[in-house]
Amino acid sequence: MSEIKLRQVIVTLLLASIVDAYEFEDEDKIICGRRFGVSQNLLLNNELFNQPNSEQLKGFDVKPGDFPWAANIQVIFAEYADQNNETKFVGQWENYCGAFIIGDEWLVTAANCIHSLQTDDAILTQSVLVGTTSCTNEDSFGTRHNIVAYFLHPHFDNNTKVNNIALIRISPLISFTSGSIWAEGAIWPVCLPAENEKFFGTVTVAGCGFTKPEIESVSRNFMASDYEIQPDIDCEHAFPYIFVRSSMLCAEKASKGSPCFGDEGSALVTLVDGRAHAIGILSHVTDRCSGKAIYTRVSPHVRWIYSLINV
Repeated sequence: MSEIKLRQVIVTLLLASIVDAYEFEDEDKIICGRRFGVSQNLLLNNELFNQPNSEQLKGFDVKPGDFPWAANIQVIFAEYADQNNETKFVGQWENYCGAFIIGDEWLVTAANCIHSLQTDDAILTQSVLVGTTSCTNEDSFGTRHNIVAYFLHPHFDNNTKVNNIALIRISPLISFTSGSIWAEGAIWPVCLPAENEKFFGTVTVAGCGFTKPEIESVSRNFMASDYEIQPDIDCEHAFPYIFVRSSMLCAEKASKGSPCFGDEGSALVTLVDGRAHAIGILSHVTDRCSGKAIYTRVSPHVRWIYSLINV
């Protein structure tokens, strides 16, 4: 890149940061679904996420500001000492599930993730990490928030994964920001779809799950890839005893790769009028993290979501 072009890029980013600063003066000006990365004006289905790569199962590293709504539910596991049965810390914060931001104290995730959190006796403590593309917050841009309450869908079935959606309430409140000049630390809510709205075409998922399930290779950075929503009949053939048309969808991509364990709860996103909308929640992946994956449709649950967050 020539020096003149580099200066033009820097000036453009500086002007964008000034505009963003003015927008934060009034909460009413916060518009959901914005992106702040260098590629923010590109469609989600850009070439970077679609190049086949035998070394990466899920796609490519997310850049700052590309998915500012993406969150990471993390836990610290405990073990009991043999001598006196006292609990002691083991290791550091570890990724458990994905989630996505819809408000300054609200996130959406999969209900089966919350069910596991509530029933796993090995978990010592838990939190939500936002504002970073690092799954371990190595860049130190992320902020950690306590989980105040869970709200599982009242008709969630952990066996069939029907109504696999839950809300998380956190504290302290999230401060929305476009981040640094390079969008580092950007935090922003994603849009929700209209009630019972259906979508087709290209969608994108970003998460911190395994990159290679056979060796439980944990991703150090959020990774993203594009997928195509599949016809309902194909989903029924792939998941004959699980798939429910009215509340689920499935997606797949032609090249190698799929979301994996630890990505559950992450948002399936598409662009509507240039703004990112979370139309699905990763619910079920195959044992080898390949082929189709099932997502909970968000649109049938929009009224339930608003009934909780507007109280």
